[in-house]
Amino acid sequence: MPVQVSEDFLSQLFEAIEENPEIEIVVDLSAQTVSVPSLGMSESFEINQYKKENLQNGYDDIDYLTNMEDEIRAFAAKRPF
Repeated sequence: MPVQVSEDFLSQLFEAIEENPEIEIVVDLSAQTVSVPSLGMSESFEINQYKKENLQNGYDDIDYLTNMEDEIRAFAAKRPF
């Protein structure tokens, strides 16, 4: 999952990886953070709510719409066409 972090955080992250290629990097989608627990490094990132929901639920676009079927039918029933 690509996320955008600051240049400073990214530089520190690359340095940490160069020093220890097996370092643990945690991407917490719910909290919207990327962290390196062993170094106490953490930074938040932004993500579109729709994309976040899909990732958390394992949905693609069709799954998302299928999950909303009742709401879509209710909306369509109110349309005059």
